[in-house]
Amino acid sequence: MADNPSDNGPSDTAVRIATTVAALAAAFVVQRALAMGWRAITGHSAPRADDGEVSPAEIITYTALSAAAVATARVFATRKAHSLVKRQATA
Repeated sequence: MADNPSDNGPSDTAVRIATTVAALAAAFVVQRALAMGWRAITGHSAPRADDGEVSPAEIITYTALSAAAVATARVFATRKAHSLVKRQATA
């Protein structure tokens, strides 16, 4: 969709901005929540790349959980933002 003033739908730019912001916010929130959960469950901070005392199994586990959680949150946030932008444009 082009930025056409006579068009009642959302512009591509508005949709891209909204979905990008939503995806970034979701990723940030999920990373924070996962780090807090990791600390609550394991008793120590989430593994970092520069921490030489963390086992490879712990790094792989945290990375897998983090990737899955962030990817899922981004998909849902992007879909919701897209539907909200469309709804706002038609309201």
